[in-house]
Amino acid sequence: MYTVKETAALKEDYASGVSIAEIAKELDKPEKSIIGKLVSEGVYVPKVKASKVTGEAIKTKASYVKDIEKILEVTEFKDLDKAPKNTLVLLKDTLEGWLGE
Repeated sequence: MYTVKETAALKEDYASGVSIAEIAKELDKPEKSIIGKLVSEGVYVPKVKASKVTGEAIKTKASYVKDIEKILEVTEFKDLDKAPKNTLVLLKDTLEGWLGE
């Protein structure tokens, strides 16, 4: 359980750039608990994962689906995110090629 005071301090520290590890030590709570509280408060921003090969940010299947929806001006493709990632990449690239984007 977090008190109102702890929650406020946690959110303030996180917003000012204090690391999760430091906040956990300060509040004497596990890091996963701190992350869970930040998520429940709607302020946690996960680290962007980088490709081990290229070092660039990894693009998720959900982001490819959003790109495809934007290209086609569709609000929601139900279950498209269940397609293999390489299929989504191919679809997006093909649509961009057709539309000259």
